[in-house]
Amino acid sequence: DSATKARSQKRLQAQNRIGGNYFAGATAFFGAKNSKYRFVAGLKQVELVNASFSDDVFTLGFYGNKMFEGKTANIGNTNVNHYKYQEIKVGLIWDNIDTTAKLGCSFSYLKGQSLLQINTGAASIYTAADASEIDFNMHGSSVIMSDTAKGKNGIATFNGNGLSAEFFADMPYTSKLGASKFFVSVNNLGFIKWNSNTVNY
Repeated sequence: DSATKARSQKRLQAQNRIGGNYFAGATAFFGAKNSKYRFVAGLKQVELVNASFSDDVFTLGFYGNKMFEGKTANIGNTNVNHYKYQEIKVGLIWDNIDTTAKLGCSFSYLKGQSLLQINTGAASIYTAADASEIDFNMHGSSVIMSDTAKGKNGIATFNGNGLSAEFFADMPYTSKLGASKFFVSVNNLGFIKWNSNTVNY
């Protein structure tokens, strides 16, 4: 609504970021009850989207170009990434190292479903003061899309293949604040190689 748009516009900076992700899946753990080791297996559906954009891109998107009559709107350095893929994971968790610490790692096969990347280099839109002319300029920009032909973007589609890995370490300790925990992790470290039907403009 108008109030939300106005409130958001007041918080804009020269360059802004937005993003989100969606995960759905199941993970199973296997191992003897008293064993220090547990095996991990899982399936996951993943969707990631993130973007960076100028304040002018926000204004154009939500208000149109009326505010830019007689002016040039900067739409350069806009980046949009949207990925969908499925993941098959196997891994190992090592419990009770030195009685309390825990380490884990997993490796995954990634099946690429769809990809959209938009990157604008130097880009602008000029709107004449009397709205008689709109001048659009773009240089050093690209659009990359996976195969979007009919039947080529569903969950069963193989538009790419990849690998990823995850690692974590969990180490409890006692500090002046009492029982504490040191935890470090690396997630989704990997790649997808998209197939030859991927289009690059």
